[in-house]
Amino acid sequence: MDYLRDFFSLVKIRITSMVMVTTAFGYLLAKGFDFWLFPCLLGTWLLAMGSAALNHWQDKEIDEKMQRTKERPLPAKRLKDAQVLTIAFLLIFSGSGLLLLYSLLPFLLGLLALLWYNGIYTYGKRWSPFFVIPGSLIGAIPPLMGWFAGSGTFSLSFSILFLTTFLFFWQIPHFWLILLLHYEDYQILWPHAPSKAFFGKATFLSTLFPVCLACFFPFYRPLPWAGLVFLCLITLLLLFFTFPLWRSQEKAKVRCAFLLTNFYPLGMGILLLLRP
Repeated sequence: MDYLRDFFSLVKIRITSMVMVTTAFGYLLAKGFDFWLFPCLLGTWLLAMGSAALNHWQDKEIDEKMQRTKERPLPAKRLKDAQVLTIAFLLIFSGSGLLLLYSLLPFLLGLLALLWYNGIYTYGKRWSPFFVIPGSLIGAIPPLMGWFAGSGTFSLSFSILFLTTFLFFWQIPHFWLILLLHYEDYQILWPHAPSKAFFGKATFLSTLFPVCLACFFPFYRPLPWAGLVFLCLITLLLLFFTFPLWRSQEKAKVRCAFLLTNFYPLGMGILLLLRP
């Protein structure tokens, strides 16, 4: 059981599962449900898990210094470097191999995500918390992988462009909420970073970008009353829980906003799948 828990920690199971979900949204928007959705999702998931495991190895020295990460398998000495690298590359090669056999373009996009995350973002974020802005490209790639796997063409619809843009902007406040939850830890990484009050304001302001996109959505695709009510509800709740961060960055308030942001892209993905 301990080995399974360490494996789930190593591959960042919650994050990589979300990657699989957003890939599914892209595929379903392009083609609808069929059997070929599953090899696309499996290949993407394996590649994402391998990338996450590699990131553990890359960040092991930083993880040793931070309270929230010091119990991860590598800094806690429950796994060795060679074991983590073996797991990482097995997952990367199996996932990318499956994607290559499945379709060339999803494979190339998966490779881009891997290079951007492990080759650029992992090191760039050590310089500044604002590197999350270019780093947010990573979360916009999986739905494109699903879209191209499903459509088999280079054309893009408004729906997939909307989803990728939404996910790009959504990741910025999502990351800064994590920063607020563990601000003292992140000061080890960025001793000269702006104050918590600054990031509280920045979180609310950056939340306005995905919210504005969400408000534009009904003008493109008319929604049934239930869908419109649902969209208004989740958007108003997000604003309700992020606006107080302008003045106070109490952990209870930050945690509520963080939990809600996790559901926001899922709600938007479901609304996109509703046929007009």
